[in-house]
Amino acid sequence: MWNIISKKLTFVSFYYFSVVFLAACIYYDIYGGGTVSGFTYGYVLALGYYILRARKRIREEKGGGD
Repeated sequence: MWNIISKKLTFVSFYYFSVVFLAACIYYDIYGGGTVSGFTYGYVLALGYYILRARKRIREEKGGGD
């Protein structure tokens, strides 16, 4: 996979889990509940944050820096 030690890979996998979980929350709010509420907007903003943070973290782990 990547040249990352297992402890760091576990930390990065937290971001992947968070992205999938937030996407599932958004999907459930829109299609399961049938409404868009303030929580949905919060989930969307959190999803964007975790995607950006995961990309930055992966670049740091690969040695790309800032």
